[in-house]
Amino acid sequence: MRTVAEYKIHADKCRELANLVTTPTEKRILEEMAQSWEKLAELRRRDRESEREAHCEAGETSDAHPH
Repeated sequence: MRTVAEYKIHADKCRELANLVTTPTEKRILEEMAQSWEKLAELRRRDRESEREAHCEAGETSDAHPH
C-alpha cells in the first residue's frame, strides 16, 4: 500500500504538469487528478490513524509493530 507522502507527491506532479500545459481542458484534468491523489492521501492518513487506534486499544505499541 502506498504512503500518504507518495500520494502527495503524485498530486504535486499533476499540478506541476498543469502549469506546463496550455489548454484549459488539460489544466482542468490535471487539477482533478491532483485532487484525486489528495483524497487518496487523506483516506490513507485516516486508515493509518484507525490502525494505530486499534493497536492502542489492543494494548500494542507502535514499537512492537512497525509499519
